[in-house]
Amino acid sequence: MNKSWKGLLLWVSLMVLGSTAGATALPDYYPQAFRFTGTLQLIDPSRDIIVVADTQMSIPGNLKVHTLNTQYGTINSLRPGMKVGAALGVSRNGRPIITEIWVLPDDYQQHFH
Repeated sequence: MNKSWKGLLLWVSLMVLGSTAGATALPDYYPQAFRFTGTLQLIDPSRDIIVVADTQMSIPGNLKVHTLNTQYGTINSLRPGMKVGAALGVSRNGRPIITEIWVLPDDYQQHFH
């Protein structure tokens, strides 16, 4: 294995180990990992849209919302600037849609098992 591959492997290993260190523990009703994470930039229930990490998606009327304090929150619990994790789907017209969303602590870092 050449030097650059060894360096890359070491860097990836340190990132994976470091991402779990010092992270805030999530409630039991949160998944181990999220399909999509980012900062909530805009939410407009009147137009059924949400923007997370510069990606605009649709939100259904039955969007499931989970916060650090309650397993079943409401869309009114969401604010721009929050870090969130999301489950994604596809709408009937083929557009991306967020089906479930979890509010994350500011220090959250995605880790993979």
